[in-house]
Amino acid sequence: MPCTEVESWTINDLLDAFKQQPLKKKKIIIPQYQRNLVWNNSKKKLLIDSIKSGMPIGAFLLFNEGAEDGNIRYHLVDGLQRSTSIKNYNENPTLFFSPDNIDKNFRNILVETFKDDEKKLVKLFVEWVQTLKGFNENDGFSSYSAITYIDEKTDNKLDKNQTKLATNSIITYLDEIKQLSNINDIKVPIIIYHGNKSDLPTIFERINSKGTQLNKYQIYAATWSIYDSFDINNTEIIKKIQAKYEALIEEGLEIDNYDPLNFNTASFNYFEYLFGLGKLLCEDENYSNLFGKNNNKKDQTESIGFNLGCICLGNDLKKMGKLPTYLQKIDLNKYEKCILDSVKITNKILNPFIGFKANTKSKGNPVIYHTEMQIISIIGKIFKSKYDENLNLRNGYSQSIDKLKRTIPLHYLYDILRNYWSGTGDNKALELIKSDKYKTEIKQSQWDLVFDEWFENDISKKEKSRITIKPQSILLLRFIYTHLFSAHEELSHEIYEIEHLCPVSKLKNAAKNVDGLPISCISNLCLIEKDLNRSKNNKTIYQYYDERKTEGEFTEKQIKEEIEHIESRTFTQRTDLEFMNDFKDDSIQDYYNFLEKRFYIIKDKFYKLNKIVND
Repeated sequence: MPCTEVESWTINDLLDAFKQQPLKKKKIIIPQYQRNLVWNNSKKKLLIDSIKSGMPIGAFLLFNEGAEDGNIRYHLVDGLQRSTSIKNYNENPTLFFSPDNIDKNFRNILVETFKDDEKKLVKLFVEWVQTLKGFNENDGFSSYSAITYIDEKTDNKLDKNQTKLATNSIITYLDEIKQLSNINDIKVPIIIYHGNKSDLPTIFERINSKGTQLNKYQIYAATWSIYDSFDINNTEIIKKIQAKYEALIEEGLEIDNYDPLNFNTASFNYFEYLFGLGKLLCEDENYSNLFGKNNNKKDQTESIGFNLGCICLGNDLKKMGKLPTYLQKIDLNKYEKCILDSVKITNKILNPFIGFKANTKSKGNPVIYHTEMQIISIIGKIFKSKYDENLNLRNGYSQSIDKLKRTIPLHYLYDILRNYWSGTGDNKALELIKSDKYKTEIKQSQWDLVFDEWFENDISKKEKSRITIKPQSILLLRFIYTHLFSAHEELSHEIYEIEHLCPVSKLKNAAKNVDGLPISCISNLCLIEKDLNRSKNNKTIYQYYDERKTEGEFTEKQIKEEIEHIESRTFTQRTDLEFMNDFKDDSIQDYYNFLEKRFYIIKDKFYKLNKIVND
């Protein structure tokens, strides 16, 4: 008969139970369905502060599995984040020390001793504490060490008597800090469940169903463990799953039924499989423009694996909880190959635009213009256009894919400019893979409506300083410049930057008098060489070359050739920017006129380069 009992363990008892060889013969292990390590440092510190303050932190729920090797084995059903936080504190307690742990009297002594700013002195004391391994004297935690550290950092140069006086005056406070740091004897409630092991995923789901720390994928980790396990052929996916468990083991935890030596031949559940698939996609540098830069958190669940696994079957994302019932009916290995192929095709279609490298300054995080729902709708449409319900190639699939190669990039931009994917997008994604919308040509009249509304909003902005250029503006420029740059230029080491044709510094001065200007409006932006951009500084390109000519750095022929080349990328003429030669408040209308005129030029370039015909 299932039952529960309540015990009271000290923190020391809890820590001992996580050891490989517990002294008290109670051993805690982590079930494979347990959630990831998701707490940040602030939440960990808050927990430790609560423990020190005697506040309740909730009970730890354990399942009594019985005795093995002389130890009573417990599954940790609830309390993983709290346990790892306590373990982290036990291993590095000084890293949890903060200014909040220093009382007012201690602060006053520091100020009186060093005659310096209180915040600065408190910061230095915290800095000193965090350089130590612990709060014992053999760790270097002493009043003399604290005073001499702060003295050196402030260059106060206390004499011997001052140092001795200061040292003695803080001994009591350091003793209090040391006592408060020891939480080993504090007791926490432990609920122990005796019953069927098969009930644990359900219990785990129920106790976390109203919590804020558990997301739906972590719920799936528990509830999907009831389905039959299976082999995974893709060793790369297996490596991603193993990396998750190794991350938990690095925290000093033991995973139930985890055998690293035979992991490649182990059986897995559907959560583990889709977890590994998501990691495989997100950690592939070739797909960073689709899924973003890898965050290196080996235990973090990537939703893309689950969403693709569901949408490519044509299933409603809101009913993902039932996904294993569909996956167990198909050839999973074949399904995986079809998904990976669809991702590859999608990347090949979109990469000339979203992967355009000419204005890449570094190898930082790529700009992701789309939502996850938008990208899975495109991948799902490719999947459904190429493969049938039996995962076989459709008749005439190549014609469908060829059509999508032409239409999908434009739908991608069109939907982003009109904010079509704002909100969750679950229903939209499913509708799109089942409809022919992505195969339809977008008429120029439709583009005009979207462009004009978008530009009207852009030109109405009131900016008084340089702001981050909107991703939508960058994306639109990419759809133009990717057609203008040669393959040689795209692969060269030359770096280009998106810059303002009318210099920001001049616009900023004028903006102060008119409550702001649309400084970073799309029609004031262009792509130019980095070296030229940095050299011209606060001048227009024409002012810059006029100065170079005056100083004899270029011949008239050279300047003409340079300007013609630049104008092929800026879509301007000298007369367009003459109003900037003496830009004053009465020139502001000229600036607005320039923006409107150049926007129509940008639209025309976009239509011609992307072969959008007038309907």
